[in-house]
Amino acid sequence: MPARSLRCLIPWLVAVLLVAACNRQPTQQPQLDVTVALTQTAAALTQEPSAPPAETPSPAATVTPTPFPATQASPAASDAPLLPAPLYFIGENGQIMRLEVDGITLTQITNEAEPVTDFDLSPYGSGALPRLVYVSGNALIESNGAGTSRIVKVQGEPLTGQEDQIVREIRAPRFSPDGTRIAYGLNGVHLIPAGAATAQTTPVQTIRPSDPFPTPGSERSGPPPRFFWPLSWSPDGSRLLLQYLHYPEGGGLAIQELENGTLVEVGNFSGFPCCQPSWSQDGRAIFVVDQIFGEPVAGLWRIDAATGGGVRLVAGEPLMPGDPSLQFSAPHQTATGDLLAFISQTPPNAHPTALFTLHRVVLQDVDAELVALRDDAHTAEDVAWAPDDSGLPWSISPNGAPRLSPAP
Repeated sequence: MPARSLRCLIPWLVAVLLVAACNRQPTQQPQLDVTVALTQTAAALTQEPSAPPAETPSPAATVTPTPFPATQASPAASDAPLLPAPLYFIGENGQIMRLEVDGITLTQITNEAEPVTDFDLSPYGSGALPRLVYVSGNALIESNGAGTSRIVKVQGEPLTGQEDQIVREIRAPRFSPDGTRIAYGLNGVHLIPAGAATAQTTPVQTIRPSDPFPTPGSERSGPPPRFFWPLSWSPDGSRLLLQYLHYPEGGGLAIQELENGTLVEVGNFSGFPCCQPSWSQDGRAIFVVDQIFGEPVAGLWRIDAATGGGVRLVAGEPLMPGDPSLQFSAPHQTATGDLLAFISQTPPNAHPTALFTLHRVVLQDVDAELVALRDDAHTAEDVAWAPDDSGLPWSISPNGAPRLSPAP
């Protein structure tokens, strides 16, 4: 989700095809810049829905989704959806938007007074409406997928931009794989039940506190203070991948064991294996991209979730004269065990193009074979992976709408 700071735009593809039912008068639709560069992939995999947590509607705090009607689509476009599932993202208006599978119809989901800074969707399967958890006005808020039944779960302090804001800011809400718990950051990492529970009604479980923020002029011996927040759950929900920042600079990754409370730190290797982490299907490993700052290279690593040790799978820098420099983006292991990634290759003495092509990474005894699955290239500013393992490179066009490039 870089030595990761909170992004303004957090994409996610859901496993169900949602239809917005709304009787409000249509408003003008933002112009979409959609690149139909790749063939349509298979429909999203269906999953058995989990029973959603019980919710308590709050009539005084409901939000009505705002639809943006589609422009007239051709029959062929209607018969062949562009996306395998809707795309949720934060629009330029600071609210959560949903782009439907036609790649045209936009619906505004939230209507908060303050911008939404981060969000996540519950993993409900086909036939169930996913739930939203998001941060706005330094409050942790949960709602249904239509933006209604809004519940303020945790209300943080007002943020004033002071140096110690990192210990007062709510960030990085993440649903557990079964949708029953929410991890979030607030001067550490905490868990709260999904549904009607709030910090006022249900004890919040702190699983990893941050260190105290140093007082002005104080001196601290030993390691610098660390401030934690969650990045992602392991597939079985037994571990959390955490991001931490050092004070006053630096940071890293760590893996929190939820059953015994052990913190496994990811080691420091050559480069900085820090970015775009993705769990393996069995939860035993995490694939990450390393970054050599100031260089157009980024290799691919596999981190052992039990020990924090790492193995470099593919180097970003050339190994032999004449080899291209490589940049990896959005590693993802499919349900069948294939390792996919978007890769940019820059020949020697050439200027990096920042264009990425979908590859399969075939691991070998030494290094790996990179098998191109397509020959078209795209700027992969963000990549969302659908439940059918199809990738969606996307970015924000100058008019603030998503630019899409669906890929299998």
